[in-house]
Amino acid sequence: MSLKDSGAYTAAAERLSSEASNAAVEEAGLPLDTARVKQAASSSFPPETVEQNSEQLIDSVYDWLQGTTEQPQINIDLQPYTAAFTQSVGNQTVAQVQGLPVCTLTQLRQIDPNNLDIASLPCLPPGINLETTKQQAIDKVVASNEFLQNPVVTTDNLPKDDQGNTVFDNAKNVPAAYQWSMRLPFIFGAFALLSATAVIALGWNEWRVAAKRLAWPLVWTGAIVAVASFVIRAMFDTATEPDGVASRLAGGDFKEVILAFLSGLEQAYTGRLLMFGIIYLVIGIVVLVIVRLMRKQPVVDDPIIASTAVNMPTKNLDQKQNPPDVL
Repeated sequence: MSLKDSGAYTAAAERLSSEASNAAVEEAGLPLDTARVKQAASSSFPPETVEQNSEQLIDSVYDWLQGTTEQPQINIDLQPYTAAFTQSVGNQTVAQVQGLPVCTLTQLRQIDPNNLDIASLPCLPPGINLETTKQQAIDKVVASNEFLQNPVVTTDNLPKDDQGNTVFDNAKNVPAAYQWSMRLPFIFGAFALLSATAVIALGWNEWRVAAKRLAWPLVWTGAIVAVASFVIRAMFDTATEPDGVASRLAGGDFKEVILAFLSGLEQAYTGRLLMFGIIYLVIGIVVLVIVRLMRKQPVVDDPIIASTAVNMPTKNLDQKQNPPDVL
């Protein structure tokens, strides 16, 4: 299953647009139509935008897992999209202000022209600079949200813990573990073949016995690998629950993309393990079945000989029959 088919990009885009719209309506407190702000956010952060930026993230993490790079080289630039959203918020704010009734003399006495708060402006003062009002709205919504302030994500500005380490600094052993885990099917297969070779070398020269000794290591190896694939999948499902380790580490605007990437990685890995396990199991079972079938009596082509062999009484071939009496 690809990330696009999993809906990860759509989910991440919805999270980004929700983060942006909340910044304008709730955190900045601008008197805007919530539906229009959400629409502007959705158009500014389409799934295609997230997909384009996520591909670079995924490729970089793969390179890190495979040991090509010491750390993922992340560079996600959402600045053009946040700029489009904030410009839309500024335009909506200007339209909102222009729709206010003209201020009365009483209202004008209560308004400080040098300190206008566009979030609580009750009326339209004469001579108000709409471009200044627009920029004030933009500055206000940007200042209210860290995501809009820092729309460029790089390896250097990733969140750090109390020791100043990023998630990749704390996961230095993960690439080595990943690389060894990808070798497990081949390691198990080589172990099974070596075990069978050692058994045959010990002196079981009769082919059916040797084949049986070869089959059982394959059966046990296949069973172990298949069970391991299900255990790993269960562990991953636990880690990606809302309070799981993976969910906590993947927190942020790209959480859904990261979790979907991990899901795809897990499915590819466990699927590979399961495939090898089934192959080993099938080969081992087929060999055992062949050995079992070959234990039957051989088929004789000549029907006369076969009939004689079936109806002949058991005799001791070492004993000689007495010749008949001669009259």
